[in-house]
Amino acid sequence: MKRSLIRKLTLISIGAAILGVILLIVTLATGGKTTSQLADGTTQVTITSVNLGLLALSLVFLIGGGIVNFVAWIGALIKTAQIRSWGWFVLVFLVNPIGLLVYSFAGPEAPTAIAYMPEQTGFPPQSNAA
Repeated sequence: MKRSLIRKLTLISIGAAILGVILLIVTLATGGKTTSQLADGTTQVTITSVNLGLLALSLVFLIGGGIVNFVAWIGALIKTAQIRSWGWFVLVFLVNPIGLLVYSFAGPEAPTAIAYMPEQTGFPPQSNAA
């Protein structure tokens, strides 16, 4: 999975989570409430009704954002393991979704080049000419 796709998926998941939380707060804030004074002097607030449409929509955004984030996370873990970039792998694994964003902007796309040095046998090169 390319870093640009990981970046897009992560930003979509963060946006969906923020929208889901805002909708959940609005749903709970606009619901019907009753307050009652308990015998020990404390006040109890009970939400008696909520807008089920807004509640369902907020849950769709929260769950959808979580699924999209999970896909981006697994894709980034596979990519960093394929290119053997273990520092980035640990960052993405432990610090989600911030690690995903950092990797998607600054992480490597391909493994670093390692110089190939053939094993020396001590024999001169042989030609196959007869």
